[in-house]
Amino acid sequence: MLPLIGPLPPRDLVGSSVDGFFDPLSWARFHGKDTWMLARAGLRVLDVVDRQRDQFETIERTSIDFYATTRNLYRQSRNARIRGETSKGTTPLPDF
Repeated sequence: MLPLIGPLPPRDLVGSSVDGFFDPLSWARFHGKDTWMLARAGLRVLDVVDRQRDQFETIERTSIDFYATTRNLYRQSRNARIRGETSKGTTPLPDF
């Protein structure tokens, strides 16, 4: 578990780094570039949090051990993504 990044296996951490390297905005040169990149990252985080707030609150309200429930849901979700499965009729785990 990494602060502000969340639970990322090494494979996903490397993938995120490669995505950042190939981002066109990271190669552009203009005045205020750092401000744009920070604003974009902040808005991305706000968007994810807002879209998944209801799911997160439901998990928090209905679980006896919130940490164990979150850990179990994350592992199930991660294993399903690795196998390429799509979960029909289930709610995906929030990306916090």
